[in-house]
Amino acid sequence: ASSLGLNACPSCTAPNTLTATNITNSSADLGWVAGGTETAWNIEYGVNGFAQGSGTTVAVTANPYSLTGLTAATAYDYYIQSDCGSGDTSGFAGPYTFATLCNDEVAPYLENFDGGPSVCWSVINSVSPWTLGGAPGTPSPNTGPSDDANGGGNFVHLECTGATNA
Repeated sequence: ASSLGLNACPSCTAPNTLTATNITNSSADLGWVAGGTETAWNIEYGVNGFAQGSGTTVAVTANPYSLTGLTAATAYDYYIQSDCGSGDTSGFAGPYTFATLCNDEVAPYLENFDGGPSVCWSVINSVSPWTLGGAPGTPSPNTGPSDDANGGGNFVHLECTGATNA
């Protein structure tokens, strides 16, 4: 005995090939390849790792879509859904992850490091890694601060005990 089944093809196909281009510290152009002939989509976005359904959703009719109002130096995920009209929508495609750029800082610039070093900071050509520290001070006696400038916070330092110059 055999059975024969007939499955209907989905009438609204999800987009594919998600991208993020022209990324700045507060915006990104989100793009995709349409699943069919639709001209409307729903984008859901949020900080990287957000639970789908808890993000911000926007209905759009432009591809690419310029997403603005983002926070600098932050990783975001987005999902995209085709809206084929008359309540017919596809499943969501994604997530696609992108990160906004860091802000340009203007001198004088102060950093308290209480939240740790910014993702916008990097060490170039150091013989020793930067270390995040706080009270009671650096590990080597008489070589650095015992606390930050405000007391009870963090600072960064290079621990060079035992380092040699090459």
